[in-house]
Amino acid sequence: MHTRKYYLGPLLYELGLLARPRYRLSELCEGALQKLAEVTQDTIYLSERSGLEAVCTHRALGDYPIKSLALDVGIRRPLGVGAGGLAILCALPPDEAESIIDANAPKYEKYGFVTAPYLREAIKVGRDKGYAFLDSVVTPGTAAIGIAFPPDNPIAAISVAAISGRLESHRRDEVARLMRPQIRSICEAMTNQAVLADR
Repeated sequence: MHTRKYYLGPLLYELGLLARPRYRLSELCEGALQKLAEVTQDTIYLSERSGLEAVCTHRALGDYPIKSLALDVGIRRPLGVGAGGLAILCALPPDEAESIIDANAPKYEKYGFVTAPYLREAIKVGRDKGYAFLDSVVTPGTAAIGIAFPPDNPIAAISVAAISGRLESHRRDEVARLMRPQIRSICEAMTNQAVLADR
């Protein structure tokens, strides 16, 4: 008699081992985050995509006396809430970004001024500028810019957060310029780790 019941077999453990990440992204990014914290003096966050959410997995603090501490390591928020999650949406194919916004729409209302129409406009601007930017949207008085990586498969983003007065237009472009070489070095490290793991 066939019951159509299925049971987890012993190969599931092996499948789990294969699915484990080959490296911890937060460890690969640690040096780059510290360098950015030193040169900008601001707070640097690493956010990794997890389905429809972004998870803060690392943070580095700069020396500027007034810090933006809107996130702790381990905090999850819907993609689009925060500069890191917004940067990931900016880097995704438009259809995928739109489907994520639609799926997360009911969750956005508890995050200040974040709405689906607001995010669509922010994504449009972010794609034009090459980085995402939010100012006093979730946490009043604080601003952040974010850039996602790697370009062909945005799984994470680095963001620089500060009080709003430190991220006016002219400085945003300068901070983004400082971020890009660090992100390139992270992408190279990711590629090298993947090559080593395949040997």
